[in-house]
Amino acid sequence: MKKRRVQVIAGIMTAGMLVMTGCGSAQTAEGETTAEPVVVEEAEPAAQAQSVDAIVTEPEAEAVEEATTEVVESDMEVTESSLSGTVAQGQATNFKSFNELLDYYRSQGGYSYAKLYLRGYRAGSGEVYAITDKTWSDSSSPRATFYTNPTGNQVICAGSLNTGSRMMRIDNSGVIFATSTFKTYETYLISADGMRLDHKDYAETDNDGSNGNPKCWGYFRDTVDVPKVERSISSLEYADITSKESSIPLIIFEPLN
Repeated sequence: MKKRRVQVIAGIMTAGMLVMTGCGSAQTAEGETTAEPVVVEEAEPAAQAQSVDAIVTEPEAEAVEEATTEVVESDMEVTESSLSGTVAQGQATNFKSFNELLDYYRSQGGYSYAKLYLRGYRAGSGEVYAITDKTWSDSSSPRATFYTNPTGNQVICAGSLNTGSRMMRIDNSGVIFATSTFKTYETYLISADGMRLDHKDYAETDNDGSNGNPKCWGYFRDTVDVPKVERSISSLEYADITSKESSIPLIIFEPLN
């Protein structure tokens, strides 16, 4: 399997600031660019943007902004996925309840929501709200930001997905399907603590349509709270799992009027 080295950048922000950040991907596999995070001194209504905006607060810190770099090695040649570029995962918002969250986006205009129940988060009984600024005529969407409220009094931004053009889906067991390219297979869940949206399953092929002997690899797990164990898979297995996605029901969003 191919290998690559991935740089992970960690930043520490000055204490006392509020961050208004687009939880949507910075860049998708389709090449669509969305708004970058910006720092403001006080919370203001978020402008209509290409991605869903959420106001989150930074943890208290005494250090000024600085960056460290850690090199992580992976056996998988992961391409851009629907989760690429997501920011503010696990960050607390300024909202104490889902009603406050929905009222905020309702006041901005042009947003829609879906209430979901995902496997592994509060045994599948915890509410997760997906907010999007883009829906098609069938009320489906290729992108959304996902919010939880694990404590009951603090809404959390768990992350965002942006497939570029493919519609997000959810199966009867509460697993999200959000594949971004024809060379990947992507499913998603939220961690048991409600803080993190992550791949449940991820598979990838190097087949560009002209490769007669493609290599395929990936990992498959029950929840996002167990380790990822990467392995090679056959092209037949890859074709089998990807063929089932189109039969999964779409996530249907309702307008916030």
